[in-house]
Amino acid sequence: MKAQPVSTLAKLTVRKVFNRYQAAARAIAEDGEPEKLADPDVMSGALHRYSDGLLKNIAREAANQAFQSGRADGLQQVQKLHGKPLVWRRGSVLEDSTCSPCSDADGSIISGPDADLSSICDGGALCRCIQYAEVE
Repeated sequence: MKAQPVSTLAKLTVRKVFNRYQAAARAIAEDGEPEKLADPDVMSGALHRYSDGLLKNIAREAANQAFQSGRADGLQQVQKLHGKPLVWRRGSVLEDSTCSPCSDADGSIISGPDADLSSICDGGALCRCIQYAEVE
């Protein structure tokens, strides 16, 4: 993942929450008519459709993105300091809940800080793998 400004990550997270809330409101309002979306009962129903689990997943995904972005930025600074190429690797959080694809890929070489680590994960965007670099 490229290093992202914190403001960009925050905007993306807020947009995700808003989009999911709006989708829930549209599902409750008949035909998604704009005036019905402002109805207090529709708004209340949409909020009740939001489970704590959904909001926790959005927050967890945002935190993962922020950590990945910070790591990418730090690793790029290390590369500048050493002036040598870095070998980028995948680091998996090896615990009971780690999926097999992530466990098998632990320590494997990846393309760099922009590699999509969640692409092989059974958990998708909830993947907790990290990228790290070693000075060549």
